Amino acid sequence: MESSLISLFLINCLLCGLLTLHLLARPIKNEHTRILGACYCLIALLNGLGYLSQTSDLWQFGSLRAVGATFMGPLYYHYFQSILGARNESVLLNGAHLIPGATIAIILFGGINQLMGWITPIILLSFWAYLAASVYRLLLAARSLQQTNKAQPMAYQWLKVLVAILTTNAISELLINWEISLGKPLAKSTFMHITAFLFLGINLVITYFALQRHPLWDWMLEHTQHSNPSKTKGGNSSEETKRLLKQFMQQLNNQQWFKEEAGFTIAMAARALNIPQRQLSEAINAETGLSYSQLMNKRRVEEAVTMMSEHPEKSLTAVMYEAGFRTKSSFNREFSRVTGKSPSEYQQLKHSIQSV
Repeated sequence: MESSLISLFLINCLLCGLLTLHLLARPIKNEHTRILGACYCLIALLNGLGYLSQTSDLWQFGSLRAVGATFMGPLYYHYFQSILGARNESVLLNGAHLIPGATIAIILFGGINQLMGWITPIILLSFWAYLAASVYRLLLAARSLQQTNKAQPMAYQWLKVLVAILTTNAISELLINWEISLGKPLAKSTFMHITAFLFLGINLVITYFALQRHPLWDWMLEHTQHSNPSKTKGGNSSEETKRLLKQFMQQLNNQQWFKEEAGFTIAMAARALNIPQRQLSEAINAETGLSYSQLMNKRRVEEAVTMMSEHPEKSLTAVMYEAGFRTKSSFNREFSRVTGKSPSEYQQLKHSIQSV
């Protein structure tokens, strides 16, 4: 049982490390991808310290893990603020977020034995307080997120996913500490193993989303627009973003970039248009509520629909490749997202209409 927990710590550490690199090493980085990258970096560090605390006799590794755990809440709370476009807090308030971690560090490394019993309550209070603050902010913003800017409903979905993950984490910590209070060591904690397995599954799903460019993950990477839909981060007016989008769509259709064999990236499009990559990304997001790859896939679906209407004899595989898709899974997913039907259902519908 102990060895399985060690393996889970190590695997989660590696997965979160890869997600950190994916978020922080990309050409375009916005505020919330940096913060989310920092979150995954911290999770990787906590799992790495968990691995070291179970394979080493040094108590410092476990102590550092306890200190680091108190920074999870503040980081995710700041992530929520960045997505919702909240104003930055004052230096004094930002410094207050460090108090729980600093307190635990002083108790542990200062050897203040009288206060050792406060460590677990401080960690749990930190988790639940920041979870409550994040949920409160999400509830306050729920109506505006679902009714305003075209991009905002995607923000609401993404934040709901994160709230579910944070809630799972907070409940897990409560159960793990309850089990430890009964005298069971961490290495033999049933809830610790369940939690480690659960987050392994979550990390694998998120890694899959990243590799498959899932719409939620893809939106989060490229979204840069906050509360003011009439202005981009770089200060361009709505007219300017409309002009850039029109220019991009003309080239997209004339040059058929969406059919490029190796995939036509946003960097290639920006170079062809002779504009900064970030500016193009912001214009697409501001005017359509879609990321670059979502817009490209939407255009591919439109091309597939046209081919299915004009050439009903073509196989779905031929349509898929000629429209610019490279995998069946992405073709089916994006086609269903845009049309509300699977490719085969759409094709059957067309055949039945034409045969009448």
